[in-house]
Parts: sequence; C-alpha cells; structure tokens
Amino acid sequence: MQIDVNDIQKATELFFEKAKRFFGETVEVDHDFYWQVDLASAFEMQEPPVAGLMGSLWDDVPSVTDIASEKNELFLPEFMHVISLLTYLQYKAESSGKFFG
Repeated sequence: MQIDVNDIQKATELFFEKAKRFFGETVEVDHDFYWQVDLASAFEMQEPPVAGLMGSLWDDVPSVTDIASEKNELFLPEFMHVISLLTYLQYKAESSGKFFG
C-alpha cells in the first residue's frame, strides 16, 4: 500500500480548517502529561509497547512555537511535538461531547 504525501497534506489542511472553526485561533492546553508509545513498538508490534514513556504538552507547545517561528529547524524527532499536539486536539474535541466537523 502507498499513500501520496500530497493526500496527507490536503487531509491535514482540512483538519486545521475544521479545528479553527471548532476551537477558534487558540486552544487552552489544560493537560500536561500523556502516555507515549515508542515508534518501534508502535509499528513493529512484536512485543507489547513499553509502559511508562511519558510526554509533556507543556514541553510540546514551546517546541512547536519555536518551529513555527523558525527559531528551531524541523527535524523528524521534533515533529513528535506536533503529532502530540494534534493528538491532544483530537482528544479535546472528542471529550467535549460536541461534533467536530
């Protein structure tokens, strides 16, 4: 199976259009810590994921702000901060009980 990177880009653009209508221009980050699964465990699936990996939204927010303002270059490990915040937006929308769309 293959995916065109342009399709991923278009899908995320549509997501952000809907997110702005749903949340507005800013989102209150009222959680900090979250559980992570290391990438090898997530995709190799030979063993259950390692427990206890923790991330911090309060670390992710300034990292993404620095990337957006081009203070920091976007390297692949830094992209995990973006992914974590996207996951948080999904969580926040779903837990609101309102329709996101």
